[in-house]
Amino acid sequence: MKPSFNNILVFVLSFFLVSVHAQTVQEQYKAKKKDTVYGISRKFNVSIEELEAANPQMKAEGYQLKKGEVLNIPSSSVKKNLWVDDEEEMNMLFRQPHSPLNVGIMLPLHEKDADGRQMTEYYRGFLMACDSLKANGLSVNIHTWNVDETADVRTTLLEEAAAECDIIFGPYYSSQVAPLATFCQKNRIRLVLPFAVEGNEVATTPQMFKVFQTPALQNSMAVSAFFERFPNHHPIFVDCQDATSQKGAFTSELRKRLDASKTAYNLTSLASSDEQFAKAFSTKQYNVVILNSPRREALKEVFAKMERLTAAVKGLYISVYGYTEWLAFAPSMQGFYHKYDTYIPTNYFYNAVVPKTKFFEAAYKKWFKAELNPQLPHFAAQGYDHAQYFLLGLMKHKNAFNGNRQQSNLTVPLQSPMHFKRATETGGFMNDTFMLIHYKQDQGIDALNY
Repeated sequence: MKPSFNNILVFVLSFFLVSVHAQTVQEQYKAKKKDTVYGISRKFNVSIEELEAANPQMKAEGYQLKKGEVLNIPSSSVKKNLWVDDEEEMNMLFRQPHSPLNVGIMLPLHEKDADGRQMTEYYRGFLMACDSLKANGLSVNIHTWNVDETADVRTTLLEEAAAECDIIFGPYYSSQVAPLATFCQKNRIRLVLPFAVEGNEVATTPQMFKVFQTPALQNSMAVSAFFERFPNHHPIFVDCQDATSQKGAFTSELRKRLDASKTAYNLTSLASSDEQFAKAFSTKQYNVVILNSPRREALKEVFAKMERLTAAVKGLYISVYGYTEWLAFAPSMQGFYHKYDTYIPTNYFYNAVVPKTKFFEAAYKKWFKAELNPQLPHFAAQGYDHAQYFLLGLMKHKNAFNGNRQQSNLTVPLQSPMHFKRATETGGFMNDTFMLIHYKQDQGIDALNY
C-alpha cells in the first residue's frame, strides 16, 4: 500500500507550523514567597533574558519580585518542551554532533473511525516532541504511512524509505506485527510496538520494544506491590457483583498469595448490610480494601458504605487498593481517594494540574485547533513521551540503546514513564514500568515507582 500523501501533507504542514506557534504559547506562574527570578528561570528552563522579555516590568529600575505576582513563562527556551531530569547532561548531549535519525510511523492515520482518530492524536503528540528535539539541535526525518486495518503491510515495506529507517513505530493491528518484525530484524531496524497487539514476536525479535503490558504482567506486578506496601494490614475483599468485571484474575492471584503467606483476610459484599459490612473490618489493625470491579458505580457504593462505617465506628484506619481505570474518576472521586488513603496501580499517570501538562494541552490546542481526547491515557501524550524517550535514547546510546533503567532518565515524561528488560535471552525488550499513585490523606499525591 502506498503512503497516504493527503495525510502526510496535513501532518507535515502541522509540523512546520509548530515552530511558529511555539514562540507565542505561554503559561503563567504565580510567584511564591521565597521565589527568585533566577530560581524561576531554572525551574522552567528559560534564560533570565527570555523571562524579562516576556515580563517587561522586570526591566524597570529597582524591580523586585513579589509574592503573588503572575509571570508569563516563555515557551521558546533552549529546552523548549523538554522537561529534563539532568540539565547538565542534556546540554552536553545536544552539543555533540549527531547524524539525522530516520523515523518511520506505520499506523492508521485517517479520520474514518476511532482507530484512525486516536492514532492521529498519537502522531500529533509525536510531532510536537520532534519539534522540541529539532529546536534543541536533533535532526529528525519522519516517514509516515497510513497503515489501516485492511492494509497489507508487506506492500508498505516495499517502499524504499522503509528500509532506510533507524526506528519504526507500529503497527496497530496484530496481523501486521509478524511481517513487520521480520522486516526490521532483517534490516536491523528498531521496532516499537506502542499499543496492544497479540503474539509473542518480542521473544524472537532482538530489535523489538514492546511498550504495552499484558494484563497478566500488570496483575503480577500489582500483587507484588501490594505485599510490599501492606505487609501488616488486614485485607478485606468486597464482592461488587459485577458480572462484566475482568478483575477476577487479580483478586484470585492476590488471595492465593495471601493464603500461601498465611495472612488472614475477610470477604464481604455490596449486598451486605452495614452491620455485616462492618464485621469484615479490624479495629486492631490497619485495613486495606480491595474491590473485584473497576466500575465507577461499584466504587461509589463502597465509599458510601465506608462513610457510614467510619461515622459509626471511630478510629478505623482504612486504605484502598484499586485499579488503573480509577484514574479517570479522579476529578469526581479525588476527595474520597485522599480520605481513604487510596493506592492505584498503573504504568502511566497524567497530572492535569502541573505546569508541563497545562502547557502541553495549550500548545496542542493552538497547533491543531482541537482539544485532547478526554480518554486516558491520552494518545497525544503517549506519542510525545514515546518520541522523546526513544529518539533521545538513540541519540545518546546509539546501537547500545536498550531502554534499561540506567538509560531511562533523560527526560521527565508527561504521562508514560518507560524502562525495558529483555523478554528472552536472545529476544527483544518488554516494558516493565510500574507505579503506585498514592492519594495521601494530607491531600498530596505521590507517584511511587517500582
